[in-house]
Amino acid sequence: MNLICNGHDTRVKGDPQNVVCKDCGKAFYPHTSYHAKQFIPDLKAVIKDCIEGGHLNNQRLKAALHKSDSTISTLLERIVALVNASPIAKAFWSQPVDARALFADETFVTINKKVWYIVAIRAPDGQVLNIDVVEHRTAHILLDLFIAAMKRLVAPLTVLITDGLPAYKNVAKRIGHDLVHVQCIHKPPYKRVIIDQIHHEGNKIFTTTLATGDDILKGTNAFVAQESSRVETNVKGKRGRPKGSKNGSGKKKQ
Repeated sequence: MNLICNGHDTRVKGDPQNVVCKDCGKAFYPHTSYHAKQFIPDLKAVIKDCIEGGHLNNQRLKAALHKSDSTISTLLERIVALVNASPIAKAFWSQPVDARALFADETFVTINKKVWYIVAIRAPDGQVLNIDVVEHRTAHILLDLFIAAMKRLVAPLTVLITDGLPAYKNVAKRIGHDLVHVQCIHKPPYKRVIIDQIHHEGNKIFTTTLATGDDILKGTNAFVAQESSRVETNVKGKRGRPKGSKNGSGKKKQ
């Protein structure tokens, strides 16, 4: 059938979508039509056939449905929205999790020549507590993701494991309670691990740092670490340069 949407019928309760077949001229409502109801299992079967190794082949789906890239994109966006709004999905994302540690990592995807980041936060057993696609990996955005994940924990977070992205350091401090932040550095020189013990007292943040190698993770019970400490004031003020200061010339001062 060659179907088009023809507005909503305001004469019927709920203002259902009115669909017209361009081939035969018949009009129907998707929620009452046999053909529309049969379309759902047929679509599920087509999508299943287009999944290869856990990855949906968009071009194969496009060819199977004889639709354009924009139509396939809109279809998948609608499917994801329906899944996220389903009672099963809402129940899954609200399940309490018995864990004291969170792992966070991200990867990137390119969409229309633009880079986006997939950030996943999971428990030690591998269960994903929160996941999202973001344009920027700022501390503010990442903190919101962690807060949503921490709401599912039955006990306070005590250990946070991330890579060396600087924004995660700010997240660890902004969480607002004592914890241990473990950073596994993924850039040269490799095999480095940085452990921050973060302690809050009033508006002071005390951080004790141990810089060591990944031998600490191998259970040898012996390792060498460089220790340092610092104290910061947790001030929530306005951004920008201090009041009364002037813009510099741009030249570096020794």
